Amino acid sequence: MPLLVIALVLAQRAPELLPRPSPPPLFEADPPRPHAEPPPRTERAPNPQRERAAPGSVRGAWAYAQSGFRLATGTFFGPQVPAAGGVESLVVRGWGLQRDGVRLVPSVSVAWATVETSTGRQDAALATVRLAAPEVLFERLSRLRLTPFLGVALGVADQVPVTTSSLGLQLERRFGPIEAAYRAEASGLSPISGDLVTDRWQLLNRFFVEGWILPHVSAALGLDLVSRWRNGSSGMIQSDLFVTTVQLNFTLLEHVGFTFSMDTTTPTVDAAGAPVWFPFYAFNREAQNLTSFALRVWARTDGRLQRNWLDR
Repeated sequence: MPLLVIALVLAQRAPELLPRPSPPPLFEADPPRPHAEPPPRTERAPNPQRERAAPGSVRGAWAYAQSGFRLATGTFFGPQVPAAGGVESLVVRGWGLQRDGVRLVPSVSVAWATVETSTGRQDAALATVRLAAPEVLFERLSRLRLTPFLGVALGVADQVPVTTSSLGLQLERRFGPIEAAYRAEASGLSPISGDLVTDRWQLLNRFFVEGWILPHVSAALGLDLVSRWRNGSSGMIQSDLFVTTVQLNFTLLEHVGFTFSMDTTTPTVDAAGAPVWFPFYAFNREAQNLTSFALRVWARTDGRLQRNWLDR
């Protein structure tokens, strides 16, 4: 009997003991907001002034072209040399290949020029096949980079076809915004005839330094010692020349720019046979100096391709 009474009481209070559903919210809650992602960072173009080491050569196929006007005349102290002007152009196509840890850069170039002188018009063309191994040796302590190269050229000058074979090496070193290079190159020139005998040899020693004034403006200074030998009636004849180059490069866009340069050629001996120890020392009427001014427009397919170091 007591159990029956307890069951009746629980049955009456069952709705109170069961959980009641919660009333609907008066306002709907806002959906969860996603975490805001920071805006993407834009990478700036590399500043050559801050690069301690050279970025290396471009990878894959690349191309370079330039064209401009050159005016050659006697120096201000030797105006007896007649003036000559003309248009010169150059197109280079190359490839950057990686083989067993060694980078090879074969290239093919075509250069042509038209020069107007007091004696008439002269045309010249030159096609060159070249192979270079940029930075085949990199010395970590001194940070010197060694690049050997060789080339074979076929050209026509004064309506005479000639071939030229060259072999050389270049040492480079970066000093912050300044890059210096030394190049030694030996070449032999032969006329195309029944007997391919080299009748002219040339040895080039070049020191070239280029520094960036601004990220897109660079200045360069070059000094060459050119030694030439050729067969003459009295045997081998040698002539030595100093060639100095002053150059300003402006990059208008990433791949396009223009260059203004002045080149001066000076014999290593004056009219009296005395040696000239500095190129500008022989600026006189007897030295037969030659100065030329050139303005060129150039274009490249890769922004890492330096104009003065096309192999890289």
